[in-house]
Amino acid sequence: MQHVRTPALFLTVCMILFGHAQADTAVSACRQITDTNQRLECYDQMTIQVAAPITDTVLDERIKQEAANMENSFSLTAHHSSYLLPLTYATNPNSDVFNFTDNPGPEEIDLENLEVKFQISFRVPIKNKFLFRNSELWFGYTQLSLWQLYDSDNSAPFRETNYEPEIIWSFLANESFGDLKLTHFSIALSHQSNGRSEPLSRSWNRIYLNTIWAHKKWAFSFRPWYRIPESKDDDDNPDIDNYMGHFDFRAAYKEDDHQFSTVIRSAIDEDNPHSFYELGYSFSINRKFRGYVQFVSGYGESLLDYNHRNKRFSIGIMLNDWF
Repeated sequence: MQHVRTPALFLTVCMILFGHAQADTAVSACRQITDTNQRLECYDQMTIQVAAPITDTVLDERIKQEAANMENSFSLTAHHSSYLLPLTYATNPNSDVFNFTDNPGPEEIDLENLEVKFQISFRVPIKNKFLFRNSELWFGYTQLSLWQLYDSDNSAPFRETNYEPEIIWSFLANESFGDLKLTHFSIALSHQSNGRSEPLSRSWNRIYLNTIWAHKKWAFSFRPWYRIPESKDDDDNPDIDNYMGHFDFRAAYKEDDHQFSTVIRSAIDEDNPHSFYELGYSFSINRKFRGYVQFVSGYGESLLDYNHRNKRFSIGIMLNDWF
């Protein structure tokens, strides 16, 4: 019986001391066991270890999925939330931005209050153990679109789409501070733009630091950023910091199949209180989709509306939530 336990014990020690990367050596040890029952027991022990909580928080399932996807260069991993909201009502759509002097249209544009909003966000692994054992390099991409689907008189145009590619260097921290646990921190370079020409062009580049924390059924994220300066000739929106702020804070709470979330964004300058907040509630419909209700209020729901205040209520489906 001592011979039966040796490979499983070796596998456990490898995972505790060296992490999952070194577990490949232990897997090889399992493969070389000729006795079928002993080999299956070795693999069973490996499954138990892999399934064990990594941080013992609500984020463990997402961490395991990311680790599995890191082994496949062609896999997509959830980044921010992805959703489709076919019914959204905006109280104050930003029509004025389209009614500039050089607008070639024969009449002023009057946006519909009812439109479609959707977001797609994912990450693709670039390099595992990038410089450090517990770090990963990712390419991230987020696209947010506002679609005037119900404006049939004007051919139902997409009024705004924001594109945000990122390079993200992420670390699995797993450090406890009392009852609060720091699970991740990351450094990223982000470019966000709406891909339009003047005078509707909007863009900015940022470097941000993101820290992710967990406590029981709660998860939190605090993300301060620094805007990379541009020359006056190239800057489409020189005052964007006054409206989009210098940081955002996210919080989410999960109870069974129900998840509540919020995003708060603000500027540090008290003389420019151009805040923004988002409230969300998602619930399980089936194994693939979740129902989603969203309410947003403030400045900067999109880049084109960075200096415009609006409120919006939306219902639809969530493709993937934060965790």
